[in-house]
Amino acid sequence: TDFVRVYGSDIFSTDNCVLFCNACARAVNHENKYFISMHVQTAKHKLVAEKQKVGNTQTCLLTTFTAGSNRKSEFSCDLCKALIDAAIPLWKLENKSLRCFLGKYTKEPIPSESLQKNYVDSNLNIV
Repeated sequence: TDFVRVYGSDIFSTDNCVLFCNACARAVNHENKYFISMHVQTAKHKLVAEKQKVGNTQTCLLTTFTAGSNRKSEFSCDLCKALIDAAIPLWKLENKSLRCFLGKYTKEPIPSESLQKNYVDSNLNIV
């Protein structure tokens, strides 16, 4: 269990009897720290662990990008609905002071008045 803590649960796991290398998908002799150090330094382990790390990073970036883009779309849709409900023309979003204010306090990118093309149909219904 100490080795799991030292190297991380993404590299090793244990059932308190067997130390398992998640990267290499094999049991590792844990009776001596030397064997674990040698295993971690093998070319195979380094290659597989690096691929796993890159794969996890790419997945994380993709998830972040997807979540971010969905949130921005939701923000744009909600902003469009609020402006229409308040009878504020969408072209008002081009006002520099308003854009700065909204950007500063919402931490969201402020869409342009072309918002209407993406979120409003010809009957001024939100799509």
